[in-house]
Amino acid sequence: MSDSIDTQPADIHAIQFAQSKNKMLGIVVALFPTFYGALKILKDGPAQLNQLFQGAAFLLIPMALLAIVFFMWFLVYVYKKLRDNKPGLIVSDEGITDHSSAVDAGFIPWSDVEEISEGSILGSHYVRIKVRNIDAYIDRQPNALKRFMMRRNHRTFKAGLVISTGYIRCSFEELKDLLERRFRAYREAHGQVAK
Repeated sequence: MSDSIDTQPADIHAIQFAQSKNKMLGIVVALFPTFYGALKILKDGPAQLNQLFQGAAFLLIPMALLAIVFFMWFLVYVYKKLRDNKPGLIVSDEGITDHSSAVDAGFIPWSDVEEISEGSILGSHYVRIKVRNIDAYIDRQPNALKRFMMRRNHRTFKAGLVISTGYIRCSFEELKDLLERRFRAYREAHGQVAK
């Protein structure tokens, strides 16, 4: 897919959802104890960890390093998002423009969408969007980390693409209802039988 597919066509019926910067900052605050704990594990060192739990350093040191790397990456992501004023999600007659997460899909034309369904994990709801060619969306991600994360999301959530309300200003019910209505309207306008 070309980069041009990432741009949303002008649409007077488009509905935009702003990014929820408060939610992003809330997640940073919630993750801070994990970051602090990881630093403490590295500071205490293997000897003290092994005194408490035999063999613990072998597992905890790599986990602490991963936690610190993830936290730092997430801080950079949140910093960029706080400076970014574009909408987190746009739903139009032509499709969905998703900038709602660290692994956003960009523009998803309704013609690529095969099915919209609901999913949940650990009490958090999300919308699954099954697309005709998930690899095209994965391949257009700008770096290897995002491609890896999108593939992992695809396997974990058993869906092509995933959109949640974690970083946008709307409720899950509002998002799901809007996406289903717009997808149904697109299918009816193009003579497709609704599933």
